[in-house]
Amino acid sequence: MIPTTVPTMTGGKRLRVGVLRKVVLSLFLSFLPLYAGASDAAIQKTITQYNLGVLEAVKTGKVHTLYPYAKEEVVTKIYVWIMSWQENNLYMQARIESLDFKKIEADQKHARVTTNEVWTYRYYDAKNEKMAWPETRITYETEYRLFLHNRRWMIDNVRVISEKQEKL
Repeated sequence: MIPTTVPTMTGGKRLRVGVLRKVVLSLFLSFLPLYAGASDAAIQKTITQYNLGVLEAVKTGKVHTLYPYAKEEVVTKIYVWIMSWQENNLYMQARIESLDFKKIEADQKHARVTTNEVWTYRYYDAKNEKMAWPETRITYETEYRLFLHNRRWMIDNVRVISEKQEKL
């Protein structure tokens, strides 16, 4: 028979190890789904807010709204991309039609997320006051890599896995 109590180091009160184990295990298991769900929700919020920030940046040329959600290197790439169009007097008009989270793999410090995204773009030539590129729907499969920084998820890398274009 396995004893259910053990003496403490000080020889004081005795603990019921079996009951204590059950309580600790129950608490751990009850909070585990909450942690996983909250983590997935926080990751999804980071990616969603990042994409909304990209939409705002293409309208204004200002990328400051991206900094709470992505590393400086990621934000800089977006800035260079936007400025390369605007230096040629081309301005993007874009919208996100859908953003579906296909797969989320996360541990306590890192996450990898695969999304299916449908964006619609067109480019306007401000100098000649005409459309430079017709409205196009692009479907992306995208991989985001994130890391936990000061208890917030931050995007570390964005990679387009595949894309399909359809002129509208």
